Amino acid sequence: MTSVEDIDIKPGEAKSLLRKLCRLDETTGVEEPIYPEARRDVCAIRFNDSKKDSEGCYSSSNVYLMYKTAGGLNSRSLIACNGFGIMFELREIAERENDIVVLIGSHCGAGSYYHIPDEVWESKTNKKELGLK
Repeated sequence: MTSVEDIDIKPGEAKSLLRKLCRLDETTGVEEPIYPEARRDVCAIRFNDSKKDSEGCYSSSNVYLMYKTAGGLNSRSLIACNGFGIMFELREIAERENDIVVLIGSHCGAGSYYHIPDEVWESKTNKKELGLK
């Protein structure tokens, strides 16, 4: 039988999986995961990476939902933007009835050629689809 502690996602586990999925080295900033109020078997995590070279600025920003079941740690990409200067930020993750909801904000990074207003998106995933109760 799996204990509650085995199902909890530790911050290091989430960061390690994100680095593997996105092929990130140790110098790329990966933020701490955020969790819903009463759960530790699901979290949202992101990284933003900006680089400047002779051709200008390049940035990538990715947000993943991570969830852990008896079968192990799993992930789902919620949103990704590579090369356009748009950065994402995690606003909130919550459990709402049958869903896990992640609020994702966006803004243009420094040096971006794009000028979009700050926006917030809601990503909703059914818990049963993830194998969560």
